[in-house]
Amino acid sequence: MSPPPPPSSSPSSATCPSCAAWRSPPTPSIRPSSSAGSATSTTARRPSPSAWRPPSPAPIPSSPPTATTVPTLPEEETATFALYGDGAANQGQLFEALNISALWKLPAILVCENNHYGMGTAEWRAAKSPAYYKRGDYVPGLKVDGMDVLAVKQACKFAKDHAVANGPIVLEMDTYRYHGHSMSDPGSTYRTRDEISGVRQERDPIERVRKLLLAHDLATAAELKDMEKEIRKQVDDAIAKAKESSMPDTSELFTNVYKKGFNVESFGPDRKELRATLP
Repeated sequence: MSPPPPPSSSPSSATCPSCAAWRSPPTPSIRPSSSAGSATSTTARRPSPSAWRPPSPAPIPSSPPTATTVPTLPEEETATFALYGDGAANQGQLFEALNISALWKLPAILVCENNHYGMGTAEWRAAKSPAYYKRGDYVPGLKVDGMDVLAVKQACKFAKDHAVANGPIVLEMDTYRYHGHSMSDPGSTYRTRDEISGVRQERDPIERVRKLLLAHDLATAAELKDMEKEIRKQVDDAIAKAKESSMPDTSELFTNVYKKGFNVESFGPDRKELRATLP
């Protein structure tokens, strides 16, 4: 005989008018950065676009259950946004995070950046059901147009209010990346150029905002063009500065990894030796 089904639980229902879907009845693995930036970089180590972090807090390795410390934090109306991709949505640690965040009613907002390709694998080849906002039947979810700036803003506000009052929620951001996943991924071997250009023409978030500003007379075409030129100049200047900067010394390998004050001494990555005096 098959075991009886578990008792069902239905979270409180709610609605979000600007979001594409609401389901009432996944956090990414937080990894230490592995590649060093330049000596003057403000982002320190940055292996992927989603791994940005400021230089002052230390990164957290993937093994410790960081969510277990949440109940010890001060009673404040704050929530945590944890981002992961559609590829990571099929991995086991996401379901563990869903379970513990729902069990402890944590103010967690799990944001799935669904760009429909995990590296070079299309979502339909990796997931039986690519409706990622429905993955936790005990955690409510929203599907949002991730290429609509205003929809994302309103959905995030709604999700924060929900998480603070009721516990975790999943946001699936339906988005798209025009380029490859990394420098080793040309981004055109598993999809057509027509597909990419079609998304640019129909859903590009910058173009949609530009049209909105013009339609409501919030800016002129000339003003937007000048703004674009200034932004491009800032980006070009930042790239030039990064290229001119020297690589950091090996003694910087453990900078921002350990809390200051532990007298951590590094002997270089080649010797794989670390000495620390703990309090």
